[in-house]
Amino acid sequence: MSSSDDVELAIFGKPLNLVQLLRKEIKFEGIKITEKETSDAKYKIVVIDPSDPDNSHQSLEQNITTTSIDQKVLVILLVDSFTPQSLLDPILLKLNLKQNEVSSNMRTIIALDLYDPDGPEFISHFEDYLYQVLQKKEISVSVKGDFPLFPLSVSDLIKASAKSLFSRSTKGELFCIGGDEVKDLDLAYLVKRTLSEKGIDIDLNTTSAERNHFVVKMIL
Repeated sequence: MSSSDDVELAIFGKPLNLVQLLRKEIKFEGIKITEKETSDAKYKIVVIDPSDPDNSHQSLEQNITTTSIDQKVLVILLVDSFTPQSLLDPILLKLNLKQNEVSSNMRTIIALDLYDPDGPEFISHFEDYLYQVLQKKEISVSVKGDFPLFPLSVSDLIKASAKSLFSRSTKGELFCIGGDEVKDLDLAYLVKRTLSEKGIDIDLNTTSAERNHFVVKMIL
């Protein structure tokens, strides 16, 4: 297929670091990535950070609405154990209502604990959490140390996005994807050991702070 025959894929949303990374890394045959936040592209990937203050009803409606019968939309919703449920609920309700519309050609991926092992900038709150551990030189875990996390690499997210966006059978579906489960205590020891090898000592603390069990419910 020649470049003149390529169809456009618009990728936009927040966080911007992740959007820019997806624009750079996504390479689908016959697809031209556009940096324009256009509603006319044949394919749209809309990235939503629940903590973004710009997640108004109007902006969400505009971003996820299809403008033609042939347009396909993939929503990537970033979720981790630090995401307040109060921010998630209205977005999930909006996505569910939109996907159930007859005219909608939308599918949703809930991406858990996203990280980029090679990236120089943060793309998720999960990565920011790990950075704060380094800055504060302490890491907190649940009292029992058994809270599950599901670190998901960007490369795996891209693979899942391709399967979801270019398959007819995914219309109206919601997928929750994450990496292999790791308990917060195991992750803490891994981080502690890795930093210790670099000459950085961190304290390990327990916390009774409530984390978002939405992640656990969605993945199990």
